[in-house]
Amino acid sequence: MNIKEFDRQNLPLLRTSMQAALAPIEAQFGIKIHVGNASFSADNAKFKVDLSTIGDGGVVNSRERSSFEALAELYDLDPKMLDQSILYGGTEYVVTGLNTRRSKYPVIARRVRDGKSFCLPGDGVKTAWAKKQQPFVINNPNVFAKA
Repeated sequence: MNIKEFDRQNLPLLRTSMQAALAPIEAQFGIKIHVGNASFSADNAKFKVDLSTIGDGGVVNSRERSSFEALAELYDLDPKMLDQSILYGGTEYVVTGLNTRRSKYPVIARRVRDGKSFCLPGDGVKTAWAKKQQPFVINNPNVFAKA
């Protein structure tokens, strides 16, 4: 297949092929390579390529993960939240990082149900984390009383 010009249909195919072609390099050097978004014109295309080391337990040390570890307290977030699940809006997420360039939705989280990543508001995540940390207490002892 020869590409005569770049467009929205052939760039995803190229991204997939590039990611597959980089898999041997990932294995050889023990790193994670992610081929990201592209900017393009009819004659030229430029892909963003991120390389990350892999830490203990196979965890990818992404920029967002490193930002969360270093800067969580500046956003009034608990550093222990990283890789922990929260219940936000009735959906379970796992906190995976922090995007410091987003002021309104800086927390990056992966939805447990399907693995899709989302940006969530810091205050909402902080509230969800606080609720998770509180023990379950029954205020009304008659709730479980038999009639």
